[in-house]
Amino acid sequence: MPTILPDLAGPLGLAILATAAAGALLARLRLLVAGLAARARTRAAQHADEPTTNAGRDPIFEALGAAVLLVCFALSWDVLVQLARAAGLDHTLSVTYPLAIDLLAAAAYRAALRLHDAPWHVRRVPMIVTIVFVALSVVGNALHAWAPPGGQLEVPRGVAAAVTAVPPLSGAVIVHLYALVRRWGRPASNTTPAPAAHDQNEERIEEEAAPVEPQSAAGAEQLAETPAIPRPRETTEQTAERLLPHALAAAEHIAATGARINRTAVASAVRAQGHTVNSDVAQALIVRVRAHRDANRQLVNA
Repeated sequence: MPTILPDLAGPLGLAILATAAAGALLARLRLLVAGLAARARTRAAQHADEPTTNAGRDPIFEALGAAVLLVCFALSWDVLVQLARAAGLDHTLSVTYPLAIDLLAAAAYRAALRLHDAPWHVRRVPMIVTIVFVALSVVGNALHAWAPPGGQLEVPRGVAAAVTAVPPLSGAVIVHLYALVRRWGRPASNTTPAPAAHDQNEERIEEEAAPVEPQSAAGAEQLAETPAIPRPRETTEQTAERLLPHALAAAEHIAATGARINRTAVASAVRAQGHTVNSDVAQALIVRVRAHRDANRQLVNA
C-alpha cells in the first residue's frame, strides 16, 4: 500500500495555511466576543433592577447554527476515526478519538469566555489551546486526502506517534483549564441579588432580632429561656456585593498611585478598612471591580 511519505510537504503546507487561517478567525472572534461582553456588562450595570429577558435570542439563527455545527462535527468525526485506526488505535475505542480534539477545542473556547476578566497571562491559555486543537483537527482531516482512492489510509510511524499522543495531552490540558476556570472564572449567570434588596433584608432581620425589654422579672426569665433567632450567614457573593463600594474606592486609590490593581492589593485595602475578606471574597471582589472599571471605560469611549 502506498504511504503519504513522498507527499509529506503537501500536507505540511496545507496545515500551515489552515493554522494561520484558524488563528486569524479566532482572533477576530475573540475581539467580537470581548466587545459583546463589555456591552452586556454596561447594559447590566445600567439596568440592574430590570427583570432579565430573552429578547436578544434568535431561535432561527440558533437552529441553523446547531445544524451547521452538527454536520461539521459529523464529517470531522468520520475522518478522525479513520486516522485513529490508521495509527493503530483499537477499532472500537477509536470512535471516541474525535472527542479528544473537537470537544476540547469547544471546551477551551468556553473557558476563554469564562476567563474574560482574568489577567492576560491567564486569558491567553484557553485561546492558545483553542487555536492549537482546531489546527490539529484541520491537519487530521487534511491527511485523509492522501489516502489511496478506495483504499485504507496509511500513516508513517511519526504521524502515528503524534496521533496516539493526543489523548493524554488533551486530558492534561482539560484538567489545567478546569483549574483556571475554578480559580479565575467569573460566574456563569448573573444571579447575584441587588445591593438595595440585600440591605433591606439585613434591616428586616435586625428588626426581627432586636431585643425586647422585659416588663417584669417573670418576663425577663421567660426572655432568657427563649432561644435567640440565628442570623443567616452571608454567602460569598453577598459579602462581595456588600464590600464592593469599599473595593471600588480602594481600586481608585491604587490606580492613582500607579500600582497594579490585583486581588491581593484590593483585598489588603479592604481589610485595612476593618472588613473581613477571605480568599473567595477577594476573588469575587476583583472580578466585580474589573467588570465595573471595564464598563466605565466603555461608557467613556462610547
